[in-house]
Amino acid sequence: GCLALMSLVRGEGEVCQSNQWHIAKAGAIEVIAQAMQAFRHSAMVQLSVLLCLIPLALENAMMQAHITQECLEHIIAALDRHQGEVDIQTKGLVLLGVLIQGDDAVHDAIRVRELEAAVPRRVVAALCQHGTSNDDVLWASLFVLAVLVRDNSCVFERAKEALAWAGVMRVLQSTVDQYKHRHELDNVEPDEMIVSAGDYLMHVLEPVQQHLDRRKYFAAAAACLGLTAGAVLLAKRLWGTSSSADSSSSSSSSSSSS
Repeated sequence: GCLALMSLVRGEGEVCQSNQWHIAKAGAIEVIAQAMQAFRHSAMVQLSVLLCLIPLALENAMMQAHITQECLEHIIAALDRHQGEVDIQTKGLVLLGVLIQGDDAVHDAIRVRELEAAVPRRVVAALCQHGTSNDDVLWASLFVLAVLVRDNSCVFERAKEALAWAGVMRVLQSTVDQYKHRHELDNVEPDEMIVSAGDYLMHVLEPVQQHLDRRKYFAAAAACLGLTAGAVLLAKRLWGTSSSADSSSSSSSSSSSS
């Protein structure tokens, strides 16, 4: 069923756009969301749904918002539940990127929803597991990250900080470096889109990551100083108690001798 729906909207032109509207009007998105929940353990069903939703969401802000509302939690769940399935990871990340591909206010609202759903953490998980062995997962990860931190978005700063906290930069840098090295060894030109997207994200995230690292360092230093100060105060208190006890003991001894 999902693949049949995909065939109706795959392509360009007024017919595909009209089919998108008719599919949404018929309540198909709600049915798809129910299928994702009912067959959440089936990798085949989840992949079929993702393949269907990608063309449904393309260049249609209303459909992007509708799919986000009905299916976002199920898309995230599919990524979490099927981490070993390369195709699900790839198509799931591509869909998350397609949902926020645009410059309207609705796209910023969807970006916020994806940040609240910890999408950057899912990207890190996919990169750690498949990024160095599968170029499709790497490309999909770069795609969703690049549209999340779109520089003309009103959530640009928030998105950068969320990516930094999720540890995106270090994982991404390592993965892209290994990608370039592998292609150098094979004497093959790397994909220019992968390289340019990686360079853009590194440029955007590096100052944010450095600032975050400094904050973490100073917080750790302050915590250590607090522990040290607490230990000194405790030692002084214990010393004072011990001195008082010794004085009391000496006074008692003197009284007994008299």
